Amino acid sequence: MNRQNAIAIAITFCAYASSVEAGSVTFQQDVSGYSGTQDTLLRENLADTSHGNNVTLKVDGNSSPTAAADQSLILFDSIFGNGPNQIPLGAPITSATLTLKVTNSGTGGEFHRMLMPWGEDDTWNDWTNGLDQFGTELTTSPDVIAGPASGTFVIDVTSSVQAWSSGSSNYGWAILSKDNSTDGWIYHSSETADLSDRPLLSVVYTPTPAAAGLGLPLLGLLGITRPRRQRAA
Repeated sequence: MNRQNAIAIAITFCAYASSVEAGSVTFQQDVSGYSGTQDTLLRENLADTSHGNNVTLKVDGNSSPTAAADQSLILFDSIFGNGPNQIPLGAPITSATLTLKVTNSGTGGEFHRMLMPWGEDDTWNDWTNGLDQFGTELTTSPDVIAGPASGTFVIDVTSSVQAWSSGSSNYGWAILSKDNSTDGWIYHSSETADLSDRPLLSVVYTPTPAAAGLGLPLLGLLGITRPRRQRAA
């Protein structure tokens, strides 16, 4: 095989390996075997009560003297790995969307990535005063600000999923009231009866091409070798 043909074969194979491995995945509780969604609500006025079984979750502020804050938490666990319907860790994320079924539009919410683990049984008082330690409990700035909206609401969360794919720990999101507004935002949780109303995470990714690992064999195929270091005289 001459050098020109070898180069053509190598380029074609690399392009083919990359294209067949690019893909898309979706995650929705109890759909297609996925069961990794966790979500709950932290309520200031029910500070010692857990809400992990709520069929709806609320986001609300406490900017008025009579208002109490509601903070939501949501996590899609086990979405990265080498198994079926998983995202290869380190894969570039082309796009990622979170679809929520909103029952009260309110003013929307701010999505902060959580920096610490949590559970569905957590309460407002488990976090001392809810989630308020920015930079420690949750990111200082939101990855996305969404809303208001009603019905089926699609939110671009590409930056969050890319951060997790790049190595940040995936603890999901804390959703706080937009501008601390008291106009509450309500959406269906992963506990709601209708599966289609449950939160849906959709991700399109392009993994690092498998062909990248063929560098040395291809060098040999092309008759190219590393220059040897000259021994000192």
